[in-house]
Amino acid sequence: MLDNQKSRALASKIVDPIAKGLLAIGLRPNHVTVIGATSSSLIALVTIPAGDFLIALCLLIPLVAADLLDGTMARLSNTVSKTGAFLDSVMDRVTDNALLIAFTLWAINNAETNTMYLGFGAIAISGLIPYIRAKAEAISIPCNVGILERGERVLLLGAATIASSAGYTYSISAALLVINVLGVVTVFQRIIHVLKSVD
Repeated sequence: MLDNQKSRALASKIVDPIAKGLLAIGLRPNHVTVIGATSSSLIALVTIPAGDFLIALCLLIPLVAADLLDGTMARLSNTVSKTGAFLDSVMDRVTDNALLIAFTLWAINNAETNTMYLGFGAIAISGLIPYIRAKAEAISIPCNVGILERGERVLLLGAATIASSAGYTYSISAALLVINVLGVVTVFQRIIHVLKSVD
């Protein structure tokens, strides 16, 4: 298994030339952030509710990989900024919500009532988790604790998309259930962390 340093070096060999090429044609990191998030959201909202999971998978995988590009472009062009960090965070919320809404719409279209409720719950929980962090950081308390962060949510939804493309659509309910349960745990973890920090 590759260690972290070798993994980063391997990723750089793949991502850096692409990032340099995008910079050469005049694209800026913030452009890539917005284009990537908008494209991912639209693809998810069009394909997943219709049950076109394989198409969603094929189109979203390159865009998820491209999520590395904006940060690399900022580093290579020496344009790392608070504006970029802010925009990246906002666009992450946009794509997260789009994915959850897409799966919830699939449940509605297919009369999967329990899955629909799990989808609504996941949307609420996934919005509350970063909100708690933002409010904590507003009072100068770092709050990146918790068992379910964005990476884990994306992995769960990605796994559900892969399984659904093979016909195992029950994986959607399973993924949303895990997001709800671990999301509630994360909410309490963050609230307790902030309360302890205030005291």
